[in-house]
Amino acid sequence: MAAPTDEIEVGKFVHINTRFDSANETKVVEPYPRSGHCCATDGINLYVFGGYHPAYCMTETEPEYREVTKKNEVFKDMWCFNLARETWCEVNTVGAVPHETASMSMLLSGHTLLLFGGTCYPWGHTSNADMVSFKLKDKTWSTLACKGQHPPGKYGQAMSLVYDRLYLFGGCRRLSEEDFLFDADLHCLNLKNLTWSLVSDMDAQSDSDAPFRVMYRHSLAWHENKMYLIGNSWRELYSSEYHDQIHVYNLETNTWEKEPTLPCLHNGHPQRRQYHSCMQWKNEVYMCGGHNNVTIFGDIWKLDLPSLQWTRLSTEMPVPTFFHSAAITSTKCLYIFGGVTCLRDRDRTNNIFRIWLDIPPLTDIALRKVLSLLPNRSQDSINRLWDLGVPQTIMDLGTEPHPRSGHCCATDGYNLIVYGGYHPEYHRAEPGHGEVIIENQVFTEMWCFNFATETWHEVETEGDEPTATTGMSMIYIHRPERLLLHGGSGHPWGQNTNGDLIVFELLQKRWTSLRCIGDCPAPKYGQAIIVRQGHLYCYGGCRWLPDTENFLFNSELHHLDLESKEWSMLSNEPENASRVMYKHGLALYEEKLYIVGSSYRDLYSLTHQEKIHVYDLRTREWRSEETLRCPNHGFPRQRKYHGWVQWNNEIYICGGHNNRVVLRDVWKLELPSLQWTRLPTDMPITTYFHSAAITPTKCLYTFGGINDLEDRPRTNAVFRIWLAIPPLLDLALKKVLSLLPNRNPETITRLHQDLGIPANVMDKLRHVE
Repeated sequence: MAAPTDEIEVGKFVHINTRFDSANETKVVEPYPRSGHCCATDGINLYVFGGYHPAYCMTETEPEYREVTKKNEVFKDMWCFNLARETWCEVNTVGAVPHETASMSMLLSGHTLLLFGGTCYPWGHTSNADMVSFKLKDKTWSTLACKGQHPPGKYGQAMSLVYDRLYLFGGCRRLSEEDFLFDADLHCLNLKNLTWSLVSDMDAQSDSDAPFRVMYRHSLAWHENKMYLIGNSWRELYSSEYHDQIHVYNLETNTWEKEPTLPCLHNGHPQRRQYHSCMQWKNEVYMCGGHNNVTIFGDIWKLDLPSLQWTRLSTEMPVPTFFHSAAITSTKCLYIFGGVTCLRDRDRTNNIFRIWLDIPPLTDIALRKVLSLLPNRSQDSINRLWDLGVPQTIMDLGTEPHPRSGHCCATDGYNLIVYGGYHPEYHRAEPGHGEVIIENQVFTEMWCFNFATETWHEVETEGDEPTATTGMSMIYIHRPERLLLHGGSGHPWGQNTNGDLIVFELLQKRWTSLRCIGDCPAPKYGQAIIVRQGHLYCYGGCRWLPDTENFLFNSELHHLDLESKEWSMLSNEPENASRVMYKHGLALYEEKLYIVGSSYRDLYSLTHQEKIHVYDLRTREWRSEETLRCPNHGFPRQRKYHGWVQWNNEIYICGGHNNRVVLRDVWKLELPSLQWTRLPTDMPITTYFHSAAITPTKCLYTFGGINDLEDRPRTNAVFRIWLAIPPLLDLALKKVLSLLPNRNPETITRLHQDLGIPANVMDKLRHVE
């Protein structure tokens, strides 16, 4: 039996052999050949839904318990192709499956597939006018209860997701037995309130280019407030040979434009075509296949936005195809499935092709190589990878937090607990009043990283979780075991901020809001908090002023007595700009509060952190105290959005940026001497807007953040550094774990039962669950 595909060559198509199936190695399970279907990917699986094959027949049982064979039926099955195992699995779904599934549009938002339009045979007699959702987690179908100016039922339209707005353009609907209407309407669905609006009406488009925007089976891309139509009307297909112009809708001016494209240096412009596929990856659009009524194309082109520069890739599809569908992963791997391969006989296929458009992550390369050495890809064989020590995060193929920034971290000594944050390409799915509401919002899930097993686990919580979670502050309290959280913002920044003190009980996994009295701080985000002996201190932060439409960065210092739950204002000096801070740190030692960070004024006026702001809790006075330089490296550079932790009388800062360069150095500041020492190590990658936590045994962990000032890519990397010699117990446990065949729960449990490891040591292996 042939081994699974492990070939990885950037820029080259691979025809994936799917002879294996996810249950066993002998039975071939794969979708029926088809065209007119739709695809989407979450980076772990490729999802395929709908489509058509003229030879496909479906047998149904009528109410009279007689079987009826129906011909010319569209497909209503959902298929899942695992990108690592390269195996197909038909998904068992719950709920009412859409009936009109040919030339449907589908895209992924968070963990939900959104689908619109589609038809069944005879084409156009009935078309879907509903926005349908499919939840990947519980495999359920539902119809969204949308309001507003609904688009009519149609098929062959294009959709694109722009944050919390879904745009839909074009398509076809049947008016009578002989007449079809191909429109150029542009609709928008606000996914927050599920309200449709008609952005551009075809009947009101009086410019001379309007008839050339009437399209079918085209694509829609967006970049910087512009929507780009990637396709051709029938007029364009017959009137011009090359794709040298493109239709653009300006979302700011609400006007259509026609912009010239730039030819590829060696290959000119792509030929005009229909029934092709397009995928957008950041500001790049990839177009492949299609036909022009004479030739089926196998070429693949890249269109850069907004320059509109065409580039032909130096490879072609293994089989020229049209009416296929494609999807691209966040790691820039493009997959193509199905389609028609012959103009005359219109042969359908269920081929699946893959092409890496960039160098794959090392974990993908390593996992693919390991899988290629297995005798098969059955579940039993996959489970045996535990014996090779493949980490849990890779085995779960996605059980880890999404890359993020602006989150918060804390530790109970056993786990790193991560909450909140933001990624601009993440869209959250939530249930609400029986409907699915898809929002471009901040993260609201809690994650737990166990230090001993080095595995992630998403925590299932109870109660009303905070919804404004970026720029939030979080701290761990040992007795009772709980997390205290304050501040935070949703998106758009500052317009939805949290002013409550939120409590998360770790044992009960329950959210509650602490009812406080007194001079409460205003809702804000980017503040810093610290707790000592029943007293919480909160300093700085930012809030949005709707009257002036400006942000206010403050220097307020508040105190909360955790026993009486009463807030009081300790200090408010708005005129002191040197202490106006955001995303800073707050340390406490011997009745003094130390601000760990740079104000915006200091960031531009000073190059190094030669002074630090100190508040004396006894005299209730602020001072600016001079720090002592590191003998070998001087003072750390001024910075913002850095990570910081306090361990006894030591403060550690790492990363951040100073508006010019992203930093990765690590420094220690001793209290109360204010002596700086640069550590002889750096973070593995430059990072800012990350978060850090330190254990009682002096092991520092950092998670997430942004790595670059220009592209602002987020990460979900975890880094660890021991700042002191680990306890012998930790060293012994790590050695025992390294000898295990795997670190799954069953094996971990046997450590106590079979090896007699004490319960207090086993506690180190528990997640917050």
